[in-house]
Amino acid sequence: MGRKVKDIDADLLLKADEAFEGLGLSGRIAWRLQAIRSLRHHSLNVVSSVIGIDRSRIKAWVKRFSEEGLAGLEDRPRKPKNGLTRDAITQAEISIGHLRN
Repeated sequence: MGRKVKDIDADLLLKADEAFEGLGLSGRIAWRLQAIRSLRHHSLNVVSSVIGIDRSRIKAWVKRFSEEGLAGLEDRPRKPKNGLTRDAITQAEISIGHLRN
């Protein structure tokens, strides 16, 4: 059997079951709750493989659900992966200024 997620305990699973029953079967939050609930019977590796989500993402869902409840499973804005730094923007502005003159 694969690794178990540290933060999963019976109380958290019961909380996930209750929340899932209240949501029905659609939506991202319900889908994430179902992944958490699946950890009761399956390893993190199995759940990750079946749903096609990285293990670290599932661990993050468990942690956020444990700390914040359903609100922790809502989508969150992501930072740009390759954002320009302030220095790069300044340098680009200087270069554009030189081209204009």
